[in-house]
Amino acid sequence: RYKDYRGVMHVHSHFSHDSQGTVEEIRDGARKAGVQIVMFSEHPADTYDYFIDGNRGLEDGVLFVPGAEQGGLLKFPLESIQKRPADTPQTSVDLVRATHGQVFLSHLEERMDWELSGLTGSEIYNIHADFKDEGRFAKALTNPIQLLGLIPLIKQYPQEVFAALQDYPADYLRRWDELCLASRLTGIAANDAHHNQGMHAFVDADGKIQLEDALKQKLAVLDPEKIILLKPLLLGKSPGDTVFRIDMDSYERSFRHVSTHFLMNELNEAEARAALDAGRVYVAFDWMADPTGFVYRAVGRGTTWEMGSEVPFEAGLELEAETPLSA
Repeated sequence: RYKDYRGVMHVHSHFSHDSQGTVEEIRDGARKAGVQIVMFSEHPADTYDYFIDGNRGLEDGVLFVPGAEQGGLLKFPLESIQKRPADTPQTSVDLVRATHGQVFLSHLEERMDWELSGLTGSEIYNIHADFKDEGRFAKALTNPIQLLGLIPLIKQYPQEVFAALQDYPADYLRRWDELCLASRLTGIAANDAHHNQGMHAFVDADGKIQLEDALKQKLAVLDPEKIILLKPLLLGKSPGDTVFRIDMDSYERSFRHVSTHFLMNELNEAEARAALDAGRVYVAFDWMADPTGFVYRAVGRGTTWEMGSEVPFEAGLELEAETPLSA
């Protein structure tokens, strides 16, 4: 009786200090990736109020919901709480819940021992956390020679290169299981999308190659006289010309990788929040295949309990799952 809406959570825009993403860029990335719900998680600052000034509403079929990432939590209050004091994680949870909003435990790898009451749910996968153990991949991105070898691969297989960091989130899922022994927690995916992982190489005034990151911070200066393999890249180039540009984490690519699917009746904020509260969501790695049509339920004594239900244990109870593809 529900429609499957594809959503992404833990998304940063230009409001956050570590992103320059515009609303238009995020909306276009969402539409290209087939995403219909974007729940933001801005880093709060004194210059704006993430609830009042944040991105909200329906734009070209994409629903925006404002929120914040703060103190190890994803916060989606229903009124502004930015100026209200919260000196502990539990106080922060209580503030959000007092507005009838939703709050999720974030970046579990940094806080596996947290015990909080009143949470709506928890991340069960986080792209940034998944990248942290990719030492060889990160090293390759800082090695000019290896980087040159990666460029054509990134251009030919952008989504697959992004997905190369994916590992089974055993630690996250184990902790989620432990927390669910104490209270029901809705599991969500954290895209942790910033569009800030990239590199621009250009010729500087001295004829060397300067590297900048996606936020235009200087990374390195490479001297072609010392790294002979770089010389061919400068043929026909003048100071200021681009040598190469790598965009690792466009919003479209991040949104395609993983998402949280909402089972709802209509595309609006109230329905999205209700689905999160009820646990009517599931996480899928959409870069592999479209999971739309997946259902999970409990059946017993002529009664069907939908995803997210609390089910009384009884003899003959069966758990059923259906997938749109063989699995």
